[in-house]
Formats: sequence, C-alpha cells, structure tokens
Amino acid sequence: MTTTRDPRTGNAPKGRRRLAAAGSLILGAALLAGLTGCDLYAPQETLKIKEAADGVNGSVGDITVGNAVLISSNGNTANLVVTFVNGGDDSRSVQVEKGSGSPQTHSVTVPPGAPVVVGVPGSQLIIFTGLDVIPGALFPVYFTSEGETGDLLDVPVLDGALPQYADLTPAKVTEASQESDVP
Repeated sequence: MTTTRDPRTGNAPKGRRRLAAAGSLILGAALLAGLTGCDLYAPQETLKIKEAADGVNGSVGDITVGNAVLISSNGNTANLVVTFVNGGDDSRSVQVEKGSGSPQTHSVTVPPGAPVVVGVPGSQLIIFTGLDVIPGALFPVYFTSEGETGDLLDVPVLDGALPQYADLTPAKVTEASQESDVP
C-alpha cells in the first residue's frame, strides 16, 4: 500500500495524523492509569500508624499505660518498665498487680500532664518475684485505678540482651537506684 501525500506540503493526510495523535494520547493515558492505578484501590498505609515499641499499651480511665515490658535475667524476678500519662485534671493512683501466681500489688501516683516513668534508675521501681517465665513469653499484669475499669495486659518479658534494656534487669536497676538513694 502506498501512502498518498499532500502534493503541496509533502505530509500525510490529516486523518492519518489525527489517528496517530489519538493513538498516542490513548497509549499515554493507559500508561498513566497503569502506573498510578494502585493508589486508586490500595489503602493508604500512612493512615494506619503503628507504634514502634517492644512493650504493650493500655489505658485505665484517664491514665495511659505506655510501652510496658518486664525485664528479667532469670525468669523468676522481673522489673516492670512502663510509662504512665494522666490525661485528667487530678492526680491518680494506679495499682499494678501481678496477674498470676501469688498476688503482688504496687501503687504509683500519676500527676496530671507529665509522664511518670517506672522501672528506670532514678524512678520508682516495681519488681515482681515468683514469675516462672522465660524471655519472649507474655506475662499478665493488671493495671487499675480507683473507680475505673482495669486493664489486663499481656506484657512481654525481655532478658536484658538488648542494649536499651541491659541496665534494667532487676539486680542492676535495684543497685543503681540504691546508689542514687531512690526508693
């Protein structure tokens, strides 16, 4: 087949140019849709932010329980490391109870606004004994406050092998707290 060209300009007929231009537009639109189509049906993962933490979180009324972990080098005695934040207007007392075995309850006063960190040198310590757990296991710990529904959390048990927890085993944190005269 021979192509008839316009004798004045030497170009292909207008109909053929229009067809080629339309084909280019269709191909461009198909490529654009194919390359960006995933965003049309895939959920945006940035809307589901996950906290990067080793511990678990919970709440008791206005009190937020943050990043709770148990640090134990022997599986019998563990140091509870946790952060409490009181979103209310008055100081609240939070009771922390070992969820299995012989009952052991500790109390932490949480003033409004500022976070209260427990289980690090220079802060209040909550040491549980008689656990009989292995690192990597979960151990139930019950958090409650007067007049509020409590929260039973399965708290992960870590052995202090991670650098951020190496100085938080019960023996090391107790020794560091005694040296700094913190109860």
